[in-house]
Amino acid sequence: MALLTHKPLCLFSTLETAMTQSTWYPAARAMVTDALRGGQVRMLLSGHLHESRDRMVEGVRHVWIPGTAFVQDMAGDYLPDRHGRRRVGYMLMELDKEPRITLREPPPMLNIDIGTWLRGGIGHYATLCGGLAYKGLGPVRE
Repeated sequence: MALLTHKPLCLFSTLETAMTQSTWYPAARAMVTDALRGGQVRMLLSGHLHESRDRMVEGVRHVWIPGTAFVQDMAGDYLPDRHGRRRVGYMLMELDKEPRITLREPPPMLNIDIGTWLRGGIGHYATLCGGLAYKGLGPVRE
């Protein structure tokens, strides 16, 4: 069985306690760790971070699917190192007894790094969009 989620379950361990926007919060993660530890789930596929990574975490294969539109902090200047590859692309998955996953990074897919757009905070976003308020973090304050 595979579990597909938007966000990665964790960065390096299901016992992580940090509250971060990069992964599931610890309380939510605890709801699925029994299935992971019991061997019911053999693979976890996720996205959200716009990085690709394929590694074993506590006996379960965790695969991060890269973004297709953009990356963030491709040079690794300010985001934490999550041991993923920051390039646009996609993954080809062949379902069989042992699934095969192949990372594809076609040259025509441009690596547009939007990390610097929000690096200085949400205020810089407003500059880039003509002064319009950013509506993604809750109620807009005028």
